[in-house]
Amino acid sequence: MIAFERLSDELSYGAVIRGITLDDIASEENREQLRKLWFEYGLLLFRDTDVTDELHVELSRVFGRLEGHFLKDRIVDGHPELVAFGSDPVKEQTIDVGGRVLIGYIPWHTDFRWMAHPNHGGILRVHKLPKKGGATGFTCMIDAYNRLDDNLKKRIEGLEAVCKMIPDERMIRFFKREKLTVLNEGTSMEALQARPATDFPAVAHPLVRVQPETGRKMLYFTPHNAVSILGLEPDESDALIEELSWVITDPAYAYYHDWKVDDLVLWDNLRMLHTASGVEPGEEREVRRTTIAAPEPTGRTLEEGGWKWEDNRFDSQTAAGASA
Repeated sequence: MIAFERLSDELSYGAVIRGITLDDIASEENREQLRKLWFEYGLLLFRDTDVTDELHVELSRVFGRLEGHFLKDRIVDGHPELVAFGSDPVKEQTIDVGGRVLIGYIPWHTDFRWMAHPNHGGILRVHKLPKKGGATGFTCMIDAYNRLDDNLKKRIEGLEAVCKMIPDERMIRFFKREKLTVLNEGTSMEALQARPATDFPAVAHPLVRVQPETGRKMLYFTPHNAVSILGLEPDESDALIEELSWVITDPAYAYYHDWKVDDLVLWDNLRMLHTASGVEPGEEREVRRTTIAAPEPTGRTLEEGGWKWEDNRFDSQTAAGASA
């Protein structure tokens, strides 16, 4: 059995596991326990671990099949299951966030919600730790649903949100807790901006989703990519998106992780929102992550065509198929 503790007595989600090794995850009993902990707590923090790329990848495989990333320039040499994001001002986007200039800032979101088949999760770690900044925030969509009043729960039952790929923070229509001014696009962002219309057509996801492993309902919604609510008039749709956005990102229920070099963080992308705080110019930071496949789609495509995760999925035992 693997020992664990709660991340915080004040949060309903999150657990901490210390000293995990490759030998630990060789046991099917331990692997099954880890999967159950993930489904229950949504966020697992692995601490006091001798972190290597091998452990990072093999631990990720415990929780499902691994997928490659559509940003090929991010792939880590020798480890196609890993992608890296850094603080290079030429490559990364630079944003003024409420008067602070930050590189690598990303608002609250879930990954790839602009696809009908988003990933189930991933494991993140900091490969190069900055001297300051760089925290990652997490918050729980099950908690958010439970905070809704009964009338709002009934109102959103059966509704779907239309989501689109939005590669530029200036294109986000709703929910701006802080004033954002893009100072530099970065070469990676510039390459993305020509792709959404052809590679990433609009999709629809339910506003209320049931976690299949536990039967719990969640507010399955991300403000970053939502553009409308199907079946509602524009004014009503816009107002509902704004209301849900403020509920789901309430800072009173968020956890911000301040990184250590031996940390590995696994999050359930179908249950948790996350945000990247970014770092100030001059700080050196690199994060590495894996991408864990979801067993089935959670939404539907509203337009034909587009890039598919299935075209970029790894075999369950090897890293074959990393190239698109």
